[in-house]
Amino acid sequence: MFKSATLLEVISVTAHENKLDVVLTKPDGFTYQAGQYGGFKIKDAPSDKTRTLSFASSPDEPYIRIGTQLSDPPSTYKKTLAGLEKGALIEVKGPYGDFLWKNQHPRAVMIGLGVGITPIRSLLLSQPDLSQTTLIYAGASYKLYLDEFKTLASTQGLTLIETEHRTDLAEAIKHLDDPLASEFYVSGSMKAISGTTKTIKGLGVKGKFIYSDIFTGY
Repeated sequence: MFKSATLLEVISVTAHENKLDVVLTKPDGFTYQAGQYGGFKIKDAPSDKTRTLSFASSPDEPYIRIGTQLSDPPSTYKKTLAGLEKGALIEVKGPYGDFLWKNQHPRAVMIGLGVGITPIRSLLLSQPDLSQTTLIYAGASYKLYLDEFKTLASTQGLTLIETEHRTDLAEAIKHLDDPLASEFYVSGSMKAISGTTKTIKGLGVKGKFIYSDIFTGY
C-alpha cells in the first residue's frame, strides 16, 4: 500500500466520444484491492488539482487503468489529461475506499451508472467465476469496456444487461431473479445512486446489502 505519492507513466490515453480510457505503468510493489480508488495529480500541469478516480484495472493486471467522463466543455484537469502523451507523469496517492467484494450473499448484482462502471470493471476482473453475478450497465452515451463485459458473459457466465434510460434501469432491477439472495453494488453519481437504491429497496432488499461508490464529479 502506498499512501504517499507514487509516480506513474502514461502508456496511452484513448478518447471514446465523451469518455477517456487512460493506461498507466504499475510500479513494483504497488498494491490495491479491487474496487478501490486513488488521488491522481498530473505532473507539470496548469492546475495542481488532484482528482479522485477509481482503479478500473484489477489488482492482477500488469498496468493501472482509469476511466473518466468529459464534460462539455471539459475542466482544465480533464482537458490536460486528454492531451497527455506517452511518458507523461502522473502522481497517485492511495489506495483508499471500501467498495470491495463482500461475499455476504450467493448472488451479486453490479450496477454501473455511466462512468461509475470503472470500479466495477476491477471487481469483475478479480473474480474467476461470475456465474452468480449480474451486471446492469446503464448509460445513454458510450459505454467503456463493454466489449470486455461481453467476453466475460461468454467465458465466465456473467449475466449482462444493458440499459439506456432510468425507466429501463428500474425495469431491469424489478425483474432480477431472487433479489433477496443478492448483494448489490451501485456506482455512479449521488443522484443516480439515490434513485437506484430506492428501486432496489422497493424489492425488499435491506440497505445493509446495498453497497455504493459515489462519484462526486466527472
